[in-house]
Amino acid sequence: MQTEFDERRAIIDQRGNRRGDHPANINQVTAAVSEQESLADQIQRLRVECKWSIEKLAAKTGLDERTVKRHLSGHSVPHLSNLSLYEQAFSKALKKEVVISKMP
Repeated sequence: MQTEFDERRAIIDQRGNRRGDHPANINQVTAAVSEQESLADQIQRLRVECKWSIEKLAAKTGLDERTVKRHLSGHSVPHLSNLSLYEQAFSKALKKEVVISKMP
């Protein structure tokens, strides 16, 4: 069974880094640990990791609470500008660079 660390390393390796090399920012966290994790699942996982309510996530991103709920339910796909707001809020709270991967 592959550990979360191994999965992150595999993602970094897919970006063109050799196994012995470190990414430019060693603290970078890729939200898409699994290729099968949807945008909604990534945002939900990060929200839980930060121990935030939906209301607090909305406040931290400046998005409407209803919009956040639609993103979390998967009924609406966040625009790139909204993904950036999520990444900034989660990065600040977790003190690591968070990248939310958009599925093809």
